[in-house]
Amino acid sequence: MGRFRSISYSVANEGCVEQRFPVQVTPNVSVFVMKNKLLLLTLAAVSSLTSHAATAPAEVFTQQMTYIKTQVGKSDDWLQIVRDTSMKIAQKRADAGELISWTLLRSVYPAGEDARADYIISEISAGSPHSALRTLDENLKQAGIGMTADELLKKRNATSALVAQELWQPQIYNGGAKKGNFLVINFMNVLDPAKHEALETTIWSPLTKEWIKQGELTGWIYATKIMPSGSESRYGAYTADMFTSMQTALASHDYDAAFAKVHPGKKVEEIFADGDKARVIAKRELWEVIERITKKP
Repeated sequence: MGRFRSISYSVANEGCVEQRFPVQVTPNVSVFVMKNKLLLLTLAAVSSLTSHAATAPAEVFTQQMTYIKTQVGKSDDWLQIVRDTSMKIAQKRADAGELISWTLLRSVYPAGEDARADYIISEISAGSPHSALRTLDENLKQAGIGMTADELLKKRNATSALVAQELWQPQIYNGGAKKGNFLVINFMNVLDPAKHEALETTIWSPLTKEWIKQGELTGWIYATKIMPSGSESRYGAYTADMFTSMQTALASHDYDAAFAKVHPGKKVEEIFADGDKARVIAKRELWEVIERITKKP
């Protein structure tokens, strides 16, 4: 018997076909500087699918993660504000093709004062997350919301505080998340970028596709951090297992049969040993998907 190596976020792909993103794996997290300098320059100049021909420029996909801490007793008020405003704006942007997905997650473990954030808002888009944005006033008007940006910010600030924003780059996602799913997220410090990239792409990605087919998972994603970076960065990569319920997310799972089917001749012990050399789990958390919007096919 074994347990899933609990691996935020899903993008808008509800099948089991592996999606690869045209990026390089980020280097050692303790230094975590992007190798692809051109990407950073592009993101800075502008400022969460389908392979292209070798001569075509690679399209960049990014995921912005916004961490929110609500004030004591104000969680319901904040959620109502988000549903009345941010969700409507996200739906308009998704309908216009500006967003691939918008996901609202609530922290299950950790919780209370020890939790860094109570909620995460994930936005996945093509290019820089700011490339398609209008001003907040323009977004509110387009979504038919009868308030100004100042009025909205005043309501938000009365119920919550912005903890942090991070910019990520999804590398692979299999399957996808749905409202009501539970995500076990591993935030990782990468020790050996080449070994870690090989581990996720050649070992775990094929395994997660098999688990999705078996109904053990609904999806899986592997992403690396773009910003913030540097020696003081908390972590530089994450993977997330997506489950239909909290019970299945916390249960032990026998993956030996799937491993033998997908990787005949390979030894589980050696894979785990390679994993220990490639990365360290900085923290593991459980989150619930409470709202989800995706781009229309």
